[in-house]
Amino acid sequence: MRPWLLPLSPLYGAGARLYAYLYDTGLRRAWQAPVPVISVGNIAAGGTGKTPVVSWLITSLRAMGYQPAYLSRGYGRMTRGFRLVSPGDQAATVGDEALMISQRHPETPVGVCEDRQTGIQHLTSVHFPDLILLDDAFQHRRVARDLDWVVIDATIPPYRDSLLPGGSLREPIGALRRADLLIISKWTHPAQAEEVRTHLAWLDKPVAACQPVWTSVAPAGTDVPVSPEVLADRPVILVSGIGNPAFFETQARQYGANVLHHLIFADHHPYTAGEVTAILRVWQAHSSQQPWLLTTEKDATRLLPVWPASAPVPHVARLTLTWLPGWADPLAQVAAIPGLQP
Repeated sequence: MRPWLLPLSPLYGAGARLYAYLYDTGLRRAWQAPVPVISVGNIAAGGTGKTPVVSWLITSLRAMGYQPAYLSRGYGRMTRGFRLVSPGDQAATVGDEALMISQRHPETPVGVCEDRQTGIQHLTSVHFPDLILLDDAFQHRRVARDLDWVVIDATIPPYRDSLLPGGSLREPIGALRRADLLIISKWTHPAQAEEVRTHLAWLDKPVAACQPVWTSVAPAGTDVPVSPEVLADRPVILVSGIGNPAFFETQARQYGANVLHHLIFADHHPYTAGEVTAILRVWQAHSSQQPWLLTTEKDATRLLPVWPASAPVPHVARLTLTWLPGWADPLAQVAAIPGLQP
């Protein structure tokens, strides 16, 4: 929250309402893609856990027999236009989230384009996917979608937030009425997820709840499976440039890590060689304890290109999602999309 900017939030809200009104009333019309579209977005700026949901969804769709493609704006990249992402690309040219998805799912077409319509046309004309997954498109009304999923960070729920620029909300909370599914993520215990669902019950929307769970803390650049349980009582220095670094630290501590220091950078931060040198100085100051350098999968795409070959290899926390039983089933919504056949 930025209280000194709260007086400007009503002006931002007026603009957001006007934009929504144009599409809600049909004064502006959304373009219809040739294949079904699922948007995985949020109502707040910053990290809510969208990328893990997208990764889980790609794995699930392929297991169901579908051939999805993924499209992102490529936030933070230094290029423009459409680019097809490959696992060997750089975050600076395609964006960290798109690169991470491509590395995790090399069999899935991943594209970046600031114009979603152009990007979809490229993907569908060359790769012929069954459906398109749009990243961070809840506010992007120019492309019609068959499902609108909104991921909500339980540690910063929208009813405790304010509109930009005083808070982090991109739209008034009532915009969640457009969503087909609310996905509560990053809760520390089921009761916290239930509390968020209760506060949002007035929206009368299906609600699912997922939790990021670490699957390994493998050394960067390797596929060696290392159970996160190995973090118990292990000294670590955390490095993160993500939307919610506090949750990353909370999870490290939950696995028993002895967090000596947490170096926090801005979300999507493009690391420099000088900053890596500063990170290694912090590691050197604690070297007598032989700490691990621990970072996120998304950060690794930006760190490794400037990481010295002679330096200690950072470990990367890789994760998956677990879902609370008895809540809404996201895959049932996918299966109900008219005309979608595996």
